Amino acid sequence: MQSPSNSDDSSPLIDYSRRSSTARPHRHLSTHPHSLRQPNVNPHQHLLDRTEENCPKHLTGSKRTRYLKAGRKARQNLQLIQQLTPFHYPAFHSINPVFIHHLTPNSTLESIINHIQDVNIYVIDTESEPPTPFRSEPLPATLQIQAIHNQDQTTILLIEVQFLPHPSTYTFSLIQRLCYNIFSPQHHIVSWGEISQELLPFQQFTLFDLSQIRHPLNLQRYFTNEWNRTHPHISSCKTQQRQSYPDPDPQLDLICHIDSDDLDEDLFPDKVHEVNIRCTCPDTIHPYKNDNEQWSLQKAIQYTFNEALDKALTFNAWTCGLDPLLHSGHTTEEINTRAALTSYAVNDILAPTKLLFHLKHEIIIPHQSSNTVTSTSTIEDQQPQLPSYFLLAESHAKHIDPLINTEYCTITTVSISGLKWCDTDNSHLCAYSLLQSAEISSHLSNASAILLLIGMNSVRQFDASQVIQDVAHTITYLHQHYPNLKHKQTISILTTFPCFKPSFRFPSISSLSSNIDLYNEELNDLSKNLHYTVLDFHVAESHLASDQMHLHFNHRYIIYNSIIEHFKALSQYQSPPPRTHQRSRDALKRRNKIRHNALKHKQQQFYIKRNIDTHWKPKHIKQLFAQYNIKYARLSEVHKHVITIHFNNLKDRDHADEQLTTDIFNEEHFHQYSHIEQ
Repeated sequence: MQSPSNSDDSSPLIDYSRRSSTARPHRHLSTHPHSLRQPNVNPHQHLLDRTEENCPKHLTGSKRTRYLKAGRKARQNLQLIQQLTPFHYPAFHSINPVFIHHLTPNSTLESIINHIQDVNIYVIDTESEPPTPFRSEPLPATLQIQAIHNQDQTTILLIEVQFLPHPSTYTFSLIQRLCYNIFSPQHHIVSWGEISQELLPFQQFTLFDLSQIRHPLNLQRYFTNEWNRTHPHISSCKTQQRQSYPDPDPQLDLICHIDSDDLDEDLFPDKVHEVNIRCTCPDTIHPYKNDNEQWSLQKAIQYTFNEALDKALTFNAWTCGLDPLLHSGHTTEEINTRAALTSYAVNDILAPTKLLFHLKHEIIIPHQSSNTVTSTSTIEDQQPQLPSYFLLAESHAKHIDPLINTEYCTITTVSISGLKWCDTDNSHLCAYSLLQSAEISSHLSNASAILLLIGMNSVRQFDASQVIQDVAHTITYLHQHYPNLKHKQTISILTTFPCFKPSFRFPSISSLSSNIDLYNEELNDLSKNLHYTVLDFHVAESHLASDQMHLHFNHRYIIYNSIIEHFKALSQYQSPPPRTHQRSRDALKRRNKIRHNALKHKQQQFYIKRNIDTHWKPKHIKQLFAQYNIKYARLSEVHKHVITIHFNNLKDRDHADEQLTTDIFNEEHFHQYSHIEQ
C-alpha cells in the first residue's frame, strides 16, 4: 500500500531519522534513475527491542508514542509470521510479474495489450517511499496491476515509474496506451482503500486519468461492512446495552441527532463518551472495537484464511529498481533483497484478489472458475488442481515463454544467459545462489517437480569433476530445504548438448568434447546416489547453429517439445487414479469451457502477422498453407490490411514464420500463386 497513513495496523511507523539522510531527487520519467539508498532486507530488526524500559528519555509526547508504537507493531508482525502459515496464492497460478520500465521490449508491451484486451476487472496497489526530512511528499515507486482473466488465470504487471522512458519515445506511448486501456471507464478497478488516494501521487506520470475510473471498488470498506454484517455484536457487548443508560440532561437529547463531526467534544465530554461506548466482544469476533474502523489487509487475511501476510518490508527504498534487467543490484544480498521486495509487492496485490473471490462480490461471480468449491458444489463437479512445474535454464531456453499453461500442468521458466552451476565472481549467473533467492524459492516450494537445463557454460570453463561437485552441492541443498523435491522424479537434470566452440580453458574441440562426455557420464553416476533423474534430449551436431553452440532456429522445437513431453509424462505419473463416476452434463460443459479458454490463451501466445492484399481470400490462404505444410489454429479477421495467424505451439509458429515472407500476401504474389494454381 502506498500511503503511510493506511489503516494497516501491522505496518510499523519506522523512524527514518536513524537511516540515511541522503534522498534521491524526485526525477519524473528519468531514463537512468539511481537510488542512493539501498533497500533493507530486514527494516524491522532495529524496532523489535523498543519498549517502555529502553525508550530514550528525551522522547516525550507524540514522539514517544510513535517510537513505542513502531516497536509494538514490529513485534506483532514477527509473532504473526512465526505462528501462522505464510500467505499463499493457489499453486497453479503464475505469480511472476511482468516488469515495465524503459528497458521493456516494445514487443512485450504490445503482447500484453493484446493479451488483456478482454479483461474488465483489475486489482491495483502501489508502493512509495515515505517522506523524509528532505522530501515532504511520498516518492512514488511502483504501480502494481493484476488483470483478472478468470479465477485460474491472471496477469500481474509491475510498473516502476521512476524508470519510465522519456515521454517522447514509442515505448512510453505503449506504456501509456496500456494503462489508459486498463483504467478505462467501463472497467472495474479494485483496491484496498480509496482508489483516488492510492493513485493520486502517480497521476503526475500521465499514465492514466483518475476521472476516467467510473467503477471503483474499495474492497477494504466492502470487507469491513461484510464482516460486521456477518459477525454481529454479542448480546452482552456494551454497545448493545447503550440504550438502557439514562440521560442525565433531557435537553441534550436533541444534540444526539446532530452530526457528531460538528460537535465540540470538550463541550459535552460525558455525552461523547457515552455515544462511543467501546465494543467488548471477543477479538475473534470484533478485533476492531469501532464498527467504522477499517480493517488492515494483514488482519483480513489472518482472520479469513488463517495466514500471515508479512508487512515487514512496507517502508523501504522502493525506487531502487526491482527488475534484474535494470542491474541495480550487484551483490547477492542486494539481488535477494530486491527479489524479496518483488514478492512483497506481488503478495500485496494477490491478497485483495484472494479476498475478492472469497467474498464472491457480484463483479467477480462471472469469473468464478468451475473448480471453485462452494456450498452448492458436488464432488463430481470439483476439478483436480493442476501440477505446477519449474524450469531453470541457460540460454538454450530463451525462446520458451515464461509461463506455459496446458490442460495437464503449468510450466514456469526462468532462462538466464551465461548461467552456470556455480559462479563465485557473479551471483547473477550462479544457479546455487539463484535457487536460494526469494523469488525462485517460491517456485520451488510450489513445484511438483523441477527441470534444470544447466551445464554448457560450466563445462566450457571448468573440469567435469569440479562441475559435478557443484551439481552435488546444489542437489543436496534442494533435498534439505524442499521436502516436495526429495523423490527421484521431482528433480531432473539435462545432459549437456554437443558443443564445438572451444574456450580459453579448452582450446581444442577434442578437449572440450572429452570434458562434456565425462561430465555427462559422471552426471549419470551421481544420480544413483543423490536420487535425481538425468534426461537426454538427443541433440546432435547437425542441430547446431553456425556458432556451434546453440541450436539452429529450425531445430529449437526439439527443446520445447521435449520439455513439454517430459512434464506431460510426469503429470500423468503423478496424477491420482481417474474417477469412475459419471460427470454431470453441466460439469462437462464447464470442463470444456475451461479447455476452450486454455486453448484460446495458448493460441494468443503463438501468432504471426502479415500485411495482406484484398485479393487474398481465406480459401487462398488455406491452400497456400497446405502447399507449405503449415499447421495453423485459426485466422483472425483482417484488420487494416493485416492478418493475424494463430498457432497451437512454438514449432508450428516458427515453421510458418520461416516459410511466409513478410510480403507473401501482396498482390504480385497473389497473381503468381493464382497462375500456378490454374
